[in-house]
Amino acid sequence: MPYRSMHSQVVHPVVLSIIPGLLSDDVTEFATAANLFALSCVGEDYDMPEEDRLACVGAAAQQVSSFNV
Repeated sequence: MPYRSMHSQVVHPVVLSIIPGLLSDDVTEFATAANLFALSCVGEDYDMPEEDRLACVGAAAQQVSSFNV
């Protein structure tokens, strides 16, 4: 999973742009970001199986933000 302290010179800009949504308390914003994160793990033209996408989204949903603990 991406983490909030990734250095901006190392992380890909697409992933960096997804992090705020993964940390959001807004369910809609988080769901959008989790789906974008899952799709960012594969090549642009790859047709990711639905089961794999949902597994990635579920893994993102299980992460606990230290801001909310």
